[in-house]
Amino acid sequence: MIKKIAVALVALTMVSGCGYVSKDYRHDAEHLMYFQEHVGDTVWFDLNSSSINKKSAKILAEQSSWLMEHDKYMAVVEGHCDERGTGDYNLALGARRAESIKAKLVEHGIAADRISTISYGKTKPVDAGHNEEAWAKNRRGVLVIK
Repeated sequence: MIKKIAVALVALTMVSGCGYVSKDYRHDAEHLMYFQEHVGDTVWFDLNSSSINKKSAKILAEQSSWLMEHDKYMAVVEGHCDERGTGDYNLALGARRAESIKAKLVEHGIAADRISTISYGKTKPVDAGHNEEAWAKNRRGVLVIK
C-alpha cells in the first residue's frame, strides 16, 4: 500500500511539473520566434572571406543585444560555404567564419563559454542552385540558439 502511494505521489509530482515545463517551453518558443523574425540568425560573407562586413556587423550587434537580454541561452555558430572549392578548404573556411562571428559576439560582451562553433563547409546549402545567387545564400554563418 505504501509503495502504491509513493508511486502515485511521484506520478503526481511529474505531471504537475510537466505543466510548469510546458509554460517555459511556450515562453522559450516566443523568445526564439522573436529572435528569428526580428533579430535574424544569419550573416553572409563574401567569396573566400571570413571577414565581417558592415551589414553583418549590424546583425551581430543586434544578436549580441538579444543574447545579453536573454542570458539563459547558449548559442552555436554554424559556418557554411558555397559548393565551390574542396571539402577540406570549405570546412576550414566555415570554421573561420564561425570563429569570426563568435569573436564579434564576444567583443560585444557575450561570454565566450556561451558560444560554441561548428563548420559544415559546403554540406548544408540553403540553395542547391549552381549560380552566383545560390552561392551567395550559402556563404553564411548561422546563430542557433539553445
